[in-house]
Amino acid sequence: MIIYTDLHIFGAHKPIKTSLLYGPDIFYIGDNVDLKNCQRSRLSEANQLLKTIEKNAGNNYLPGNHELSFGKRLFIKYHRVLLTHGDIFFWPENKMSRWRGGKIRPGISSSLWWFLRFKNALVHIWPVSVSPLVIRRMYGIATSPDYNCHTVIIGHAHPKHIIQTTYTELDGPCVNFYILPRGRHDLDINAN
Repeated sequence: MIIYTDLHIFGAHKPIKTSLLYGPDIFYIGDNVDLKNCQRSRLSEANQLLKTIEKNAGNNYLPGNHELSFGKRLFIKYHRVLLTHGDIFFWPENKMSRWRGGKIRPGISSSLWWFLRFKNALVHIWPVSVSPLVIRRMYGIATSPDYNCHTVIIGHAHPKHIIQTTYTELDGPCVNFYILPRGRHDLDINAN
């Protein structure tokens, strides 16, 4: 599986150079195009790239909070692997709804963009941790009858390295969690 997450193209994060590929085992799970923190002068370009990704990735595309949209769904189920952007687990519902529900406008000024570029370089110095509440939320969705998945792959949190953990509750099934850093990831995961 190849997964793209949190590239933040046009956003105020440090650019990640990678080619965009499409295919049946290639997934885009959010914040790959950053409409929220795009310079207003580049919004047209950003929207065009987002439309290209949506069209070419098809059902293997999910928007993230920086794309400011709920899209068609919040999850992709690929055999027994559940993919999602991740803000649904890390944020309270009202914050996620505000970002994705049209209350936050796309685009920022160039001066604010440069300020955020500097801020983002500093913020990601500290390691990302995943709370037990986030793990329990992910586990509940993954093991629900709607999904019945043994693996969950998410972005959103921007850890420096892949965070991999396994969790189970009582006599329930084990679920593997992969929280991905920004970028393109080639993962060798048994999807069945």
